Amino acid sequence: MIKYLFLVYIALVLFSCKKDENLLPLSTTPAIKILDISNDTIVEFTEQLKLNLEYEDGDGDLGNKDT
Repeated sequence: MIKYLFLVYIALVLFSCKKDENLLPLSTTPAIKILDISNDTIVEFTEQLKLNLEYEDGDGDLGNKDT
């Protein structure tokens, strides 16, 4: 019984993976986009400014060239 369940599990794993041809390749040029800003005016040293950012880097080399 356990052998059959294992075989069914393996078959499900193998046949559930498929390649999505609609995905566009990521650009190697880094991009940063501001999604949200908490306030457009704040009082100095009393309020916080919160930014919600999104970044994308296709080749994953954000940062310095020295590792």
